[in-house]
Amino acid sequence: GDPESCGRPVAGEQLLLQTRSNTIVTTSLEALDVAAAEHLQAVFSKPPMLAEALRAGLHAQSNALNFFEKSDAQGAVNALGGELLDAVGGILPPGIKQTAEFISFAKQWGDRLRALKASFSGNASAFIDSGNADIAIGVLSTSLFELSKVATSRLPKRTGAHVATYLASLSDALEGAGESVDLAEQGQQVRGVAALYQGMKSAVNGLVPRSMQVDATYAQVLEVTDPEMGSVVKGLVGVMRDIVNDRVCWKRTAARERQRPRACAQGYRLLEDRWCVPEEAGAEMQQAACGPDAEARSSWCYRPCPAGYESKFSHCRQRCAGRFHIDSPLLCGDAQGTVA
Repeated sequence: GDPESCGRPVAGEQLLLQTRSNTIVTTSLEALDVAAAEHLQAVFSKPPMLAEALRAGLHAQSNALNFFEKSDAQGAVNALGGELLDAVGGILPPGIKQTAEFISFAKQWGDRLRALKASFSGNASAFIDSGNADIAIGVLSTSLFELSKVATSRLPKRTGAHVATYLASLSDALEGAGESVDLAEQGQQVRGVAALYQGMKSAVNGLVPRSMQVDATYAQVLEVTDPEMGSVVKGLVGVMRDIVNDRVCWKRTAARERQRPRACAQGYRLLEDRWCVPEEAGAEMQQAACGPDAEARSSWCYRPCPAGYESKFSHCRQRCAGRFHIDSPLLCGDAQGTVA
């Protein structure tokens, strides 16, 4: 053969070597993805480790609410995102954090936070002015949802799904805290405590196998997360008004049915609650959607409220009308100036 070509691969051999190299990289990444997913399942299947993961996420939410009380929504989003990225890194195995996918994920996470901070600039002032906890919860829940999309689009498929489910569980806990505060402010303390507990149960149930969805698991998790959950509730209560007299009335509440989203687009099938996987290779996973007759809130699908009521967390709250037609977050008044 040609002496100059000795020891050098010809075009066909170069293509073969490149194909083999790509196959090795893909196989290696898939193996790493499987190992990372198994690691996360092991973390969530051990109550002490699960509790610590949720504690870290709740601490991020509590810290964010401290910024809200200072009328700083951008600081709240920045605090939430920074601590949550550390929390996610804490539950992932070291190997996955060295990949190009994780580096891309961390960069996109930062980019998404900057976009969120710009969009929420006026929300903290509205929270301080109205005392409406739903404003703060809306900012944090939206942030969690947007960051979960970064996880599913940038991390390997199985790993991204587990990380996104973890973030959705934190949203469930936040939703329970918000409903607890809302009910307690109406004087329904018992229902408020039950809502807080139900929120934490939903957070745990989203992460553990059905066999672990028992009181013993919830008790272990609550023992560890109680201080952080208390701080979240305190942050929501911090600026809420306590105004009541004979010219105002509390808004009534009604229960609201809910279920996990299960609707998938054409070409996708439901893998488990919340996730749709493509039937063809190459496409990205999608979060399941709610049906046309349901409202999507956090990671749940809620049935419509009855006439005269509007949605509020996982229950329905009465609209102000008739004699008590002046509206406020918690109360209805009979004239301007009776409620703040």
